Amino acid sequence: MIALEVLLDVICCACGEQLAVTVRCEGEGLMDGPDEKALASLACPYCHQMNHVIFAPESGEVVEVLSRLRIGRMPEPSLN
Repeated sequence: MIALEVLLDVICCACGEQLAVTVRCEGEGLMDGPDEKALASLACPYCHQMNHVIFAPESGEVVEVLSRLRIGRMPEPSLN
């Protein structure tokens, strides 16, 4: 299995402190191409806010930092 260690330079979305974090990426689809993205959830050591970082595993380029994960969920239909 292929594994990469990626250094991410991130600015906390809540307090603005700069964070340098090393993450280990592994699994299927890791080397599928330059357009592939990964997600890491990081807690800021200063304000304890969760930062959801979307990045490119091959280059370590940070695409976006979110304070809250926006997951589109479909409501289940009511049985009544």
